Amino acid sequence: MTFGYSNRVAEQRSYALGENLDPVLGCVAPQRGCYARGVKLLALETSTRQGSIALWDDGVVAERAYAAGFRQAKSLVGEIDLLCRSAGWTPTDLQRVAVSIGPGSFTGVRVGLGVAKMLALSLGVEVVAVPSLLAAAQRSSAERIAVALDARKGRVILGQFERRSGEVIATSEPTIVPDATLDELPAGTEILREDTPPLASDVACLGVKMTPVDAVRLVPAYVRRPEPEEKRLGLV
Repeated sequence: MTFGYSNRVAEQRSYALGENLDPVLGCVAPQRGCYARGVKLLALETSTRQGSIALWDDGVVAERAYAAGFRQAKSLVGEIDLLCRSAGWTPTDLQRVAVSIGPGSFTGVRVGLGVAKMLALSLGVEVVAVPSLLAAAQRSSAERIAVALDARKGRVILGQFERRSGEVIATSEPTIVPDATLDELPAGTEILREDTPPLASDVACLGVKMTPVDAVRLVPAYVRRPEPEEKRLGLV
């Protein structure tokens, strides 16, 4: 069984097993509490305009980032196949799939969840749902972190987090707020915007320590309706 093929040009970063990663490029397992051992995991991050996929086995084995993101499941499946081949993995080597569930790009999240469900059901592997804003917050080393995604019309989707004992903990549910709310955040809060997107390596780092979910019940974490629906309902 193969995943398929794609000719998409990608940037690849390959690491030795267990290697400490630059915090700008990925997660450092000992600092983020990722102590699960022996789990071969595929991570999918498709919630932003960019996109990335990663393989994890006691650390990041390989990761690829795509400036154009993923708008079709076929292209994502092709890239998964190429990444697995580059690492010498076969589909049957996978034990778990971690996928970012949003909030974020409606199309990207749907594509990622669809592929994660397909792999979980066809290969019989575990699937883990990782909140996209939590994954993005891993990119910061600050004590207080805010992740703000453009929600248009002068609004942002805001998630707030704190770092406690080295772990990033959500202190609020993602909500839509006016842009001006960012000026009212506590002093010292680092604000991450779309130019600091989550990486698949961050999704992997969280995914190895989260509880698997039923793939059939896997759903996106949308905070707002798609814009066409908002217009139809007269909400914008």
